[in-house]
Amino acid sequence: MKASGAGLAAAAGQVGRHRRAEGVKRAEVSMGFRKAGLLLLLILTAAAAAAPGEAKKERFNIDIYVGWGGCYRPMRWTPIDVTIVSGLKKHLGGTVELSLKQDELTRMRIVQEVVLAPNVALRIPLVAKAAFGASGCRLEIFDARGRLQVRREHAFGVGIGPGAAVRSVGEDDMLIGVAGPAAFGLMDLPGRSLCRSERGRGKVYVAHRP
Repeated sequence: MKASGAGLAAAAGQVGRHRRAEGVKRAEVSMGFRKAGLLLLLILTAAAAAAPGEAKKERFNIDIYVGWGGCYRPMRWTPIDVTIVSGLKKHLGGTVELSLKQDELTRMRIVQEVVLAPNVALRIPLVAKAAFGASGCRLEIFDARGRLQVRREHAFGVGIGPGAAVRSVGEDDMLIGVAGPAAFGLMDLPGRSLCRSERGRGKVYVAHRP
């Protein structure tokens, strides 16, 4: 009876160890599936997060041309041309807002209602006053519900539109803005003339605006 009892105990121990081993294997397999599922979920989440961002970058193509031939007079009304091409599949009605530093204390904000058609360039002529040494301007597009669609910062010092940097013309200098076809010989005027005022002598700038 004692031997028989010992044999039963040994057999029961082996069965218990076998079951524990199977349980460990099942736990390892289950953990492996969980890790694989978590990795797949992270990959899909990253792809879903990246796709909208990439699409959003291409939704609007915006060009800004400031001043007369890249020149502007600080604290004076300056023409600013904004051209927007929408990459959306539907028309977008809303507003375009341009803001820039007007002086040391305030910013000028210009709001224009627009309707953007898909893949059609919309030119928006604006005028604004920029402070001396203004670093640039900000352009924002909102839909009809006031939701921000895009925000762009345009630096004056690194080039706007066709690539020419915007130059600030001081009070001692003369700025002649030419709209439309440039008159013959007028563009040679800066090299043959100078500006005189109560403050002294200055340069002459002739800036052409198509």
